Amino acid sequence: MNPRVLYHVARADFLERTRSYGFLLTLAAMGWLVYQTSHGNVLLKIDRYRGIFNSAWLGTMMALVTAVLLSLVGLYLVKNTLARDERTRVGQILAAAPLSNLGYTFGKALSNFAVLATMLLVLAAGSVVLQFAVGESRDFRFWSFVSPLLFIALPSLAFTAALAVLFENLPVTRSGAGNVIWFFLWTALIAVGINYPNLDFTGLGVLNRPMQEQVRALDPAGYKGGFSFSLGGGEKAEELRTFVWEGLEWTPAIVRTRLIWVAVAIALTLAAALAFQRFDPSRIQLRQTRKGKSLTEDSPPKAEIGGLIRAVAPPAPRALGLNAPATLARSRFFGLVEGEIRLLLLGQRWWWYVGMAGCLIASFVAPEAILAPWLWPVTLWSQLGTRERRYGTAAMVFSAPSPARAQLLATYVGGMALALVAGSAGLARGLIHGDAQALGATVAGMAFVPALALTLGVWTGNGKFFESLYTAWWYIGPAHAMPGLDFIGVTTASQTPTRFLIAALALLVCAFAGRVRQTAYGFALRA
Repeated sequence: MNPRVLYHVARADFLERTRSYGFLLTLAAMGWLVYQTSHGNVLLKIDRYRGIFNSAWLGTMMALVTAVLLSLVGLYLVKNTLARDERTRVGQILAAAPLSNLGYTFGKALSNFAVLATMLLVLAAGSVVLQFAVGESRDFRFWSFVSPLLFIALPSLAFTAALAVLFENLPVTRSGAGNVIWFFLWTALIAVGINYPNLDFTGLGVLNRPMQEQVRALDPAGYKGGFSFSLGGGEKAEELRTFVWEGLEWTPAIVRTRLIWVAVAIALTLAAALAFQRFDPSRIQLRQTRKGKSLTEDSPPKAEIGGLIRAVAPPAPRALGLNAPATLARSRFFGLVEGEIRLLLLGQRWWWYVGMAGCLIASFVAPEAILAPWLWPVTLWSQLGTRERRYGTAAMVFSAPSPARAQLLATYVGGMALALVAGSAGLARGLIHGDAQALGATVAGMAFVPALALTLGVWTGNGKFFESLYTAWWYIGPAHAMPGLDFIGVTTASQTPTRFLIAALALLVCAFAGRVRQTAYGFALRA
């Protein structure tokens, strides 16, 4: 494995990822997390105590934000590198080059790690500014700040980066099922790590006991053994008592425990190299056939041409091309919506429908399961606004009548149809109990989610950013009933339907502006 070749594989892939709107939006989201930390919506507390905002505490906080939250969304953000090489046919060129499977997978894992580490740098820079802005402690101590980032955050990112490459090389996890599998695996890893520090993926188990011992020594009578790392909906930072956290003593045993995850990352990359099929055309063709996409990138799915273009184009021999009256597009609007819904469901395997049915049945039977149907279709919503770029059909779709109005609106309505199914349990409960507030919150969620997916799809050109952002939002907002972020209103206190209806309208305006830009300039400006 030539280090020079490895460097250039990683560098080329890293530059490809960072030259996009999606990457800039991700960095902005990292800055938003730092802002939320300053307001106590990202909070580490030990019973009724928190550390003052000094270097050690903020370094520990950002390390946990990285290991807990960024590890979750990070896999969704970087799990597309092999798929992109396959889609753009760069993979076939690399397969013919003297590049080993191990060199390719290691280069991709390093690229994933570099992307995630860049996000960590934004968190670190923002927390340095936060320390001096809050002013609880202006004594900046470099090692106290950096050490938790090195020993807690970076190993977890290395594990996530390598796992993303492995997921792309396994038959089941390379699809949308991999996103669901990772969410439950991530949840299990956190639970195991808290109870077994030697298997601690996030660092929560490593930090748990030292922090508890310090607070217990400070307040032996009042301390009741609590320890939590919460994202929204909890107590504000100013409502808690404070103590001075000087940082963890990084003993050789603790460092070895953390470096285990680097070794696991290397092992996962080796496994990915063994599973890598080197873009075998026969396997790619078989996989596309199983998905219902027997055509390649340059030949878009027939359903896209038949369901979209035919729906808006006038019948022959009266074809008028670009000069077709817009009334024809309006008269075929419902056919256009039908085509969009069929495209959303195109290629879904039987197990997807079984899983969705199970989520819906659970949401009707058990109120606490109402969140499940809102997570299962995330990979379908992520298609909104991206298919024209993904399948190279922009020239055909944008030459149809009203591509920025009728076609975009039909795409949105197709996404809302899926949201209607996901929110059916909430609608039924609101109607049965006559709860107008809950009913309004569910309707607002149905309007907001496809609007968010469509806008991000139009502006970023792919669905990865939506998948990662939405999963994190679903976990922080509805799953924790955080007011202001709970877009479906799980509890009465967290229901803010007006806010999300306004947000949905604003997002649709942004999507419309992006589509107008695309029809005017195509994809010459990089999305």
